[in-house]
Amino acid sequence: MNPLKTIVDLALLQAKPQDLPYSWALLGLLASASTLSYVLALEVVGSQLTQVVGQEIPIVPLAIAEHAFFALTIWLILRLALKSERFCQTLSAMFAGNTLVQLAMWPVSQWMVNAQGTAAANTPTLLLLGLRVWLLLIFAHIFKEALEVRMGLGVLFTIGCWIFTSVLLLLFLSFLG
Repeated sequence: MNPLKTIVDLALLQAKPQDLPYSWALLGLLASASTLSYVLALEVVGSQLTQVVGQEIPIVPLAIAEHAFFALTIWLILRLALKSERFCQTLSAMFAGNTLVQLAMWPVSQWMVNAQGTAAANTPTLLLLGLRVWLLLIFAHIFKEALEVRMGLGVLFTIGCWIFTSVLLLLFLSFLG
């Protein structure tokens, strides 16, 4: 099967992570694409992020660290579930879904920044929320298939994964500055 079609089908919740080829090269490519799309998204909202945090955020190291911590979290979850052999395809699927949604978020984030302080500011915010929910569903679907659990547990694993990754990232940021 064509990996690009499988990635689109994954994003539409119609394919399974095991439908992707077991390929470390594909995982590396998708990790790079996901990291790059994340950097692009952070570049758009970087000045707002700096205002919230109170200091300049090193965007590329942040993106690389977040992806590394995310990969570690997925590996830990699969290892604890005794399904570590599914790591390559599961993480490939997650990086693929993340890339697609991040690329969709990019112009909406730009729209949100440009609309800040106007009556139209709510529309891009709601669209970003919808895209984030879509990503949650993609990841939950991938967890459901990889761990052989119900969709509700997939949602809980996704939220737990995001929280754990965020905690690791905050620890990393506090170490930097």
